[in-house]
Amino acid sequence: MTRPLSRPRISIPVFASAAALTGASAQDFTTFAPTPPMGWNSWDCYGSSVVESEVRANADYMAANLKEFGWEYIIVDIRWYIGNPGDHWYNTSNPVVHLDANGRILPAPNRFPSADGGNGVNLGFKPLADYVHSLGLKFGVHMMRGIKQEAWNQNLPIAGSSFRTRDIVRNTWDSGQTDTGAAWLHDCYGMDKTDEAQAYYNSLFNLYAEWGVDYVKVDDMLRDYSHPNDSYYADEIEMIRAAIDQTGRPMVLSLSPGDAPLEHGAHTKQYANMWRITNDLWDDWSPLYVMFQRAYEWTPFRGDGTWPDNDMLPLGHLGIRAHVGGDRMSNLTHDEQRTLMTLWFMSRSPLMFGGDMPTNDAFTLSLMNNPEALAVNQASSNNRQVFRVNDKVAWAADAPDGGTYLGVFNLDDSSEGFAALLAQAGFLSGLITASTPGHATAINADVTGADRLFLLVDAGDGSGPDPDVFDYDWADWVNMQLSGPGVPTISLTDLTWTTATSGWQGPRVGLNCEGNGPLLINGTTYADGIGTHAQSIIEYPLPAGYTTLTGLAGLDDAGVGQPGATSSVRFAVAALTGLSAQSVDVNLADLGYAGDVDIRDLWNRVDMGTFQGVFSTELAPHASALYHINHCRFDLDGDGEADSTDVLLFIDDVQNCASN
Repeated sequence: MTRPLSRPRISIPVFASAAALTGASAQDFTTFAPTPPMGWNSWDCYGSSVVESEVRANADYMAANLKEFGWEYIIVDIRWYIGNPGDHWYNTSNPVVHLDANGRILPAPNRFPSADGGNGVNLGFKPLADYVHSLGLKFGVHMMRGIKQEAWNQNLPIAGSSFRTRDIVRNTWDSGQTDTGAAWLHDCYGMDKTDEAQAYYNSLFNLYAEWGVDYVKVDDMLRDYSHPNDSYYADEIEMIRAAIDQTGRPMVLSLSPGDAPLEHGAHTKQYANMWRITNDLWDDWSPLYVMFQRAYEWTPFRGDGTWPDNDMLPLGHLGIRAHVGGDRMSNLTHDEQRTLMTLWFMSRSPLMFGGDMPTNDAFTLSLMNNPEALAVNQASSNNRQVFRVNDKVAWAADAPDGGTYLGVFNLDDSSEGFAALLAQAGFLSGLITASTPGHATAINADVTGADRLFLLVDAGDGSGPDPDVFDYDWADWVNMQLSGPGVPTISLTDLTWTTATSGWQGPRVGLNCEGNGPLLINGTTYADGIGTHAQSIIEYPLPAGYTTLTGLAGLDDAGVGQPGATSSVRFAVAALTGLSAQSVDVNLADLGYAGDVDIRDLWNRVDMGTFQGVFSTELAPHASALYHINHCRFDLDGDGEADSTDVLLFIDDVQNCASN
């Protein structure tokens, strides 16, 4: 069973030569990641089906555009050992698994051709790692906790030992069931902490060392929401630490998924370089909002080569073959993307970019190549939340030049959260269920004078003729058109939304929310429209002159037709004007400044001038700002103010220089 942390440890022999032990194990593993690692991971854009050409293309882009700014890791994420992985999903029905004769996973040669050595020889990831290293970058892989089930079942010899794979004792959960791995992917068996299990982990990491791996992300290690009380795998964390150390090769150890249990923070920090403090974070405001509290709570465990991980950066071009959402640019607004980066910088989270870098747009690249902003993440210390009041938040950190970094955030969306938008809706439908004629409602909304348009889908949960107890609230907006006097009628989908969220998958233009079928309402197919799922907010900029939005909104047949579905939604349209900016005020005395200070805007890389007392920033909802603060450079007499005395001292200095 999963070991409680209080249980005495057993002695585990390490199968390694004395020569190997003079390498990494003689070092403190925290030296492997002295600053938060920065890199790219294939998961957010390619899911479990990335191929070698895509990895190389992202490595080439990083080397050409980002290496000089500190980006260096290229990580191949989950299931690289499956020849037929499935797009947007895990193929668990007939996966082609690649193992060596000792039960160790190998890259699928049809996906990673450089691994194909001919005559059935698999060269592993060494050729790809060598290529990445030739670019001046580092290479990493993903693995699931435990031993691949096929390897255990085949009772293969464990390399470097006298054991066989079925000598390994499989872990059992508190329920008494055999540990078959993550609830979301039963690829592996968990292992009890024994000599045999340690030997297997040693053999696996010895292979990674031979390939030249610099970073290993170990999944299914911290929390499984299907059984959260016995899924912090302390034994396996410790075995993996020992396995890495005995190789003699520095390899950054990353643990996922989260959220990691805070009560085990001291243990996690003792063994890992970085660990996830959240479940998978995607391009949606709601989970980003939650990260502010989690980053604050993990403050005591940050630094010294060990880093609480806020998760990957869901930015840029996502979902090409990902398991969540379709092919898209990030659904976060520009303000929200900058807010995400500002929090990751201020909390010194690892920076693992999730988008497809070769198809970056200019804005996305600007988030990655700003040296002044990146310095906050890489060079600050004493990172801390200064205050959080009514969702106005300030974080501070010490800068290496003696100044202070300041991040300010307006998280308050009380005026534009779902409930507030619903209350401001000019159009609100009745409850739409499978009993509603046509499963739909006509849309006719007045949008006169507005410059922002919100399409809302509310889950119709609760009592009624069709109580929504098992959702499948798949919802479609179809043939939505904007019209007005003196302006041409246009389709709403001709515009680009500002942000879009969906309760499941989506939103998607021209397809249902899962992207696996057309927009289909009560047997009628529609080519023009948007598929989403309650609860959903889709925001569009509204061009001038348009006064009316018309169309049809209804339940998608693919949702209504699911076994046991009780689909029920309400559709709403809100048309608003302007952004409700609010002031975030920071008392500079709280940061240790009594007099004049110079403040520089790091995102825009401009000096803002000299300030004292209370420093205020006007921020729209979900927006942020990032600053560097230091004592006024013109305060020559050190009294905390730039005044006439300093002017006289400056003139005197100039005259002395001239006379010399």
